[in-house]
Amino acid sequence: MARVLVVDDDTDLQSFLHDVLSADGHEVLTAGDGDVALRVVMDDRPDLVLLDIMMPGMDGIAVCRAVRSDPGNDSIPVLMLTALSDAAKRVEALRSGADDYITKPFDLAELRARIHTALRVRELVRELEYRREEAAHLVRDLIRTEEDLRARLAADVHDVLLQPLVATRLWIEEACGLPGIPDDMCQRAGRVKVGIDDALAAGREIIKGLRPLPLRSGNVAGLIKDEARSLAETGGLTAEVDGPDIVQGLSEEEATMLYRVAREAVFNVVRHARASRVTLSLEQDDAGVSLLVSDDGVGFDPERVTVLPGEGHFGLAGMREKIEAVGGSTKLVSTPGAGTSVEVWLPIRKGEAA
Repeated sequence: MARVLVVDDDTDLQSFLHDVLSADGHEVLTAGDGDVALRVVMDDRPDLVLLDIMMPGMDGIAVCRAVRSDPGNDSIPVLMLTALSDAAKRVEALRSGADDYITKPFDLAELRARIHTALRVRELVRELEYRREEAAHLVRDLIRTEEDLRARLAADVHDVLLQPLVATRLWIEEACGLPGIPDDMCQRAGRVKVGIDDALAAGREIIKGLRPLPLRSGNVAGLIKDEARSLAETGGLTAEVDGPDIVQGLSEEEATMLYRVAREAVFNVVRHARASRVTLSLEQDDAGVSLLVSDDGVGFDPERVTVLPGEGHFGLAGMREKIEAVGGSTKLVSTPGAGTSVEVWLPIRKGEAA
């Protein structure tokens, strides 16, 4: 069963609730004032708190606020016991962080039902958090696997496609330097070399997009900003890039996601938005890291498009699910003729923020 803390300055009610809840199989802790209650919460971490509102000194509302001020207590249900009929006071109790309230005198069956419900909700929340963390681990594993596949694909593009093209180009140059080769044939060979150069440039761009970078939480911001400027310059766009050069608190996999999303968003602007300007900004606070990429291009109607139009090799739609699985969020805003913005937010993992 559960560990229940009963907080009430009425020692008779304390004893009564202790006996009733103990008979139901719960481990019961007691406190007669707010200071003792807070010490018990910190030391023993009860599964549920039954908290009287009207107590001398620190009242129940103040105790509840103090309990909720510690993020480690977020999952502890707090049920207020009150003899007050004042609705405003009951609302204040709920706003202080209480999960529910029970009016004195209370019916034992109702009390037991409220306790059962609160504990059940707590277990469901714990299960949900476990599943979320499990999903986040799977996403991180998937990101590592994808990066490994990208590295292998980049190597294959280089070795299987680009190297033979380079060898062919060198052979053409060598052949055209031999005596007796007609000029018109060398002119045609020159056009072939131009095609080979274009193919080599495209292949190198593909490799650049595929090749994993030495990403860490700390250096991803600088890499994102450099890549945005480089892509914008290649596409003839003006780039406005803002934000810190260093962010902290993201795992390597989360930093990789942020980089891939930023690159894909800017890539889409350059190739498809028909924009003159792209703006990229990064921000970090205690809660997380946010990325915003916007443009002044043609935009589109989000209601008629389920994924971003003209996505590159690794689309933003596919990244959205991964970002949300690690607790992040994505937002797409676009209006025909008024540009598009893509916003991504990733949470800072506890204990890893600088």
